[in-house]
Amino acid sequence: MDDTKRQRAIDLYDRFTHEGMERRAFMAEMVKVAGSVAAAELLFVSYATRQHERKNALQHLHQEIALTKKHGSVTLEESLARLVREGVVEIEEAKARAAHPEEFENYLRGV
Repeated sequence: MDDTKRQRAIDLYDRFTHEGMERRAFMAEMVKVAGSVAAAELLFVSYATRQHERKNALQHLHQEIALTKKHGSVTLEESLARLVREGVVEIEEAKARAAHPEEFENYLRGV
């Protein structure tokens, strides 16, 4: 990340943490700075998550996401359930894509 983008990201983070900028607006702006949603999300993952990614221990990411829900992390299963409820994705397709089908069904039922 070049210095201009880095400073823009820092400024946005300051607005988010100190000035009450809404998370959706913050993430929308961070996507513009970082170039993609995935890149923007990676800027804010926990230390443990970064370590798992560095070590290619991706099987641990689901647990890290669950542990950081209070900070806005969302599991794939939670996102899939929301997309089904919104009518964007068919339930069969979502269930087939879920890494943890039982958890997906729980989110779908609102558990």
